[in-house]
Amino acid sequence: MEDASFSLGEKGLFLLQVLVPSLLLLVALNLVRQRRRAKAAMRDNSSVQASQVTECRSTNGTAPSIDQTAPSRVSIPRAPASADATAPPPVSKSEETGSVEATNSEAVASALALAQRVRDLGLHLGEVVVTGISFGLPNAETGRAVFDRNNLLALMRGDNFIGPLPASLLQAQLDRNVVQVSKDANGARVRKPISALEEVIQLASRIGEFDLAAEYSISPAVVETLDTTYALAVAAGLEALRNAKLIEPPPRVNTSLAADAGAKPVGWKLDRAHRDETGVIFAASFPALDSLIEELARAMTLRLQAVQANERSRWMSELREVLSRRREAVSSEEDASSAAATSLDAVSEWLEQQAGEGDAAACSSARGYEFNRKLLFKLLVMANTQLAEIVQAKGPNLHINAACAGTTAAIALGFDWLRTGRCRRVVVISADNPSSEHLLPWVGIGFLALGAASTKPCVEEAALPFDKRRNGMLLGAGAVGLVLETDIAAAAMGPERPPLSKVLAVRHANSAFHASAICVKHATEQLERLLREVETVHGLSKSQIASSLLYFSHETFTYARNGGCAGAEVTALRSAFGDDIRKILITNSKGLTGHAMGVCFEDVLSVAALSTGLAPPIANHRENDPVLGPLRLSEGGSHTCRFALHFAAGFGSQVTYILYEK
Repeated sequence: MEDASFSLGEKGLFLLQVLVPSLLLLVALNLVRQRRRAKAAMRDNSSVQASQVTECRSTNGTAPSIDQTAPSRVSIPRAPASADATAPPPVSKSEETGSVEATNSEAVASALALAQRVRDLGLHLGEVVVTGISFGLPNAETGRAVFDRNNLLALMRGDNFIGPLPASLLQAQLDRNVVQVSKDANGARVRKPISALEEVIQLASRIGEFDLAAEYSISPAVVETLDTTYALAVAAGLEALRNAKLIEPPPRVNTSLAADAGAKPVGWKLDRAHRDETGVIFAASFPALDSLIEELARAMTLRLQAVQANERSRWMSELREVLSRRREAVSSEEDASSAAATSLDAVSEWLEQQAGEGDAAACSSARGYEFNRKLLFKLLVMANTQLAEIVQAKGPNLHINAACAGTTAAIALGFDWLRTGRCRRVVVISADNPSSEHLLPWVGIGFLALGAASTKPCVEEAALPFDKRRNGMLLGAGAVGLVLETDIAAAAMGPERPPLSKVLAVRHANSAFHASAICVKHATEQLERLLREVETVHGLSKSQIASSLLYFSHETFTYARNGGCAGAEVTALRSAFGDDIRKILITNSKGLTGHAMGVCFEDVLSVAALSTGLAPPIANHRENDPVLGPLRLSEGGSHTCRFALHFAAGFGSQVTYILYEK
């Protein structure tokens, strides 16, 4: 068919993406027609040859077999020029049989009209690829830049980013008066108050120095409106877009992905042709809380200081009155120069000195707090909109919170945006900073109160993914960015920028099960559904995938009793792959970085592992857990895997699986 609405360059793409699937659908319709005709013929003959009804059944009671062979040749005439792209396919319904009887030309015209309808709606039937990645790692221990250019190699080597907390944060946890509740052997609830520094969280990975204005030449006026998570996420987005060769930094910015020699910087702006077709999704578990707690703490501290100063001033006034009465009593005595009088003079002088300092403190505290007029921006204008403004991305734009499955859930949403044609490119950014000075005494001890956090003082005894000794999670922090594009948009950038990986399938669901526990049965079902989808759409069987699969686990090394997170994941893998689980190479990043909440380093590492042929090792593993059974755990180094599977789970029964291909 030659349609004037198609340009010559689009013709081949149209045939590949739309026309071919439509013709396959036409063949399927012909098969359906054959079946219905056969059934109708059987019903027509039954009144004359009743005995044939019995013969139509096989000896085992199954339905008769029907010839499902497709016709040897399908005629594809030109569609009528008047074909309506929005009209339903023409049908002629028989009152007796209900069969669909349409000529081949009409069916083809309908199929082509349907294909045009798909085209008009902008649906994308091709692949979704990853073209850019970035990740910012906690740097309090290393002293390196958050987005250091060696971050990837550091993780692939198995470098540790977890360290001891400062004494101030240990005391801040103890000051919260945490009471753990557990059950004894009889099932009775037991309250256990935490009363010693040794009983609080000792370790975490933390963000050290980071300055978005200085490191990325972003206006200080803009940075002042950003929560720490926003600033980290914006940087992650800039780095990912830079990695995808879609933007260039200003000349003086020395980023982790420095511009090639001779590249012309344009100041973080997308090309005009890319702006309307680029969307942004920001995922975070605790956005804005750092700024909110900081503002509340500042206001309450100054208010408390003002109250204390006023009370002190009142006490000083009362002391002056007592001192004055005592002075009068001493003066009425015969010896006014006695030791008592001398002491009273000294006390009076001290009171006057203290009164002056107290009045100054009271005055300073009373006017010390001034409401931050940019607080509203810190709470509402999140990283997704700020990044869009900086790079001029004018496509769809959202923030989501799927707890600890945030990044992967955002990728799932971006994948759907690309499929439905809402945009041709999505920048997924994620950041969380739960181990900060303001958040750890609230968020960290929340996990401590639940009994889910490790209190071990040594990293080698606390960060234990898949180890029999695992005893609780460790907090982390950081940021990641990924650029997803349709394969058409990616190809338009030219062969010099090949995709890093392909997203074969992604499933996001809610188990409607429990606030903090994983529903193993539902998670298993989601994995099996994803694998069935991959086999249907891409023709890849489970055994094909398992033989070349790198699995990035969610494993948070929570308590080994009942299997914990590791037990849930292994159960799902074993159910889906059976004995082939022994072929799957299993790895983990939280043993190196801690748990950064909504930031899934695993997604970026999945893409990087496929493109580099490297995988991070399982940290600190010494003892196999018989509950988990035999597993092929990564020792780091090179691999030959073609696929990477990542599982992410979040509080509130969030469950997400995603499968990448090299």
